[in-house]
Amino acid sequence: MKRYDSYKNSGYDGHEMIPDDWYTVKTKHVLSGLQDGTHGTFERTDSGYPLLSAKNITENGIVVGGKESFISQKDFDSIVSNGFPQKNDVTLCCVGTIGRCCIYDKDYPMAFQRSVTFMRPNEKITSRFLMYAIKAIYFQDQLNKSAKASAQSGIYLNDVANTVLFIPSLEEQKIIATYLDYKVGQIDMSISEIDSQIDSLKAYRQSVISEAVTKGLDKNAKMKDSGVEWIGEIPEGWAIQKIKNVLFPSKDGIKIGPFGSSLTGKIDTIGNYKVYGQWNIVGRDFSAGKNYVDSDTYNDLSAYHITAGDILVSMMGTVGKCAIIPDGVAKGLMDSHVVKVRLNKEKIIPEFFEYVYDKDNSNVVISQIQKYRRGSIMDGLNSSLIKEFVIPIPPIDEQKRIVAYLDTKVSLIDELISSFNAQHSDLNALKQAIISEAVTGKIDLRDWTPSVEQ
Repeated sequence: MKRYDSYKNSGYDGHEMIPDDWYTVKTKHVLSGLQDGTHGTFERTDSGYPLLSAKNITENGIVVGGKESFISQKDFDSIVSNGFPQKNDVTLCCVGTIGRCCIYDKDYPMAFQRSVTFMRPNEKITSRFLMYAIKAIYFQDQLNKSAKASAQSGIYLNDVANTVLFIPSLEEQKIIATYLDYKVGQIDMSISEIDSQIDSLKAYRQSVISEAVTKGLDKNAKMKDSGVEWIGEIPEGWAIQKIKNVLFPSKDGIKIGPFGSSLTGKIDTIGNYKVYGQWNIVGRDFSAGKNYVDSDTYNDLSAYHITAGDILVSMMGTVGKCAIIPDGVAKGLMDSHVVKVRLNKEKIIPEFFEYVYDKDNSNVVISQIQKYRRGSIMDGLNSSLIKEFVIPIPPIDEQKRIVAYLDTKVSLIDELISSFNAQHSDLNALKQAIISEAVTGKIDLRDWTPSVEQ
């Protein structure tokens, strides 16, 4: 791909070069409107008038709906009275996945939250060029710097307004956007194929585990009715037990985390003892996290100390996850959003429990969680509910054989998933590099047409 004949210093960051006939401008000077969402609190429902948040913004457009993504007409009318958004505005995430953006492609307005900002281009810039410019590395860097400097989690309208853009002529903007539609479309198609492979492998992984922990490894074993719809038949020598019946026989068998007030003002980024939470469970990484408490707090909350071999269970947010506390983990305690489970190892080993319980391993417990959640407004779990979940229990020797088999089998599947995830990351990096080159003038696209690629 050819380059422009000459370049000049953009005036941004001291070294960025742009073509001679491009210019540098603050984003606010190419907008006829800039608006973030409401900071108010509204009653959320599962139907009614749509309320847009950052989770509804994808790379490929706006997704309408989702759990508690609607509000009443009265609240809706009070929010949309400012006239935003309109079709072809650029939608930007300002909280959470900061910098994710897309074109607003709806013919009707939507209410939106503080996590979302809408940008309305003026006559100096096209919507699609602005969207791609936001996705570029130099623009994302500006947003990230603003977020890090903020006292809150996110960026503000003033941060967006004062970011720097590199702008060619309108005619060239249209060519660049068309080129990127073509190239990004090709990459996204490859990413979609990889994601499909990952989804298939995850489904296969779960089916392998579910089969092993409910049917065993002996295909010729005599079976009996478990009496549980979502488990079906189990081998004759197995039992179905509630979790409360396989816990360590003391008050330490299951323990919910301390009241939030017990830790309020006592957590710091430095300290002698670590605080473990859901992030350790979901990521299966007990080295993650930077929350600590001092010796006095640790000693005062001795009932909540974590011990190798115990299991932490998520109770809020990503429910249905669990993780065994590994040997050698740094001393610490659990936070208020997790449950600690200690098992009677004469009845069930932790490794088998993890394969049965975790929602990404088998569907045994998540099926029960979903049943409970359908019947209530509950946003999370508690120790009383967890104790009532039923799981299949083979003899201990058979549990060990199943765990050994699954450790080997699942490891091979996880390696494949990891390989596809790496390909996904590489393609995303390639996509951003292509976008960044195009919208900063590193390549001259003025003579480009789709036929050039054919």
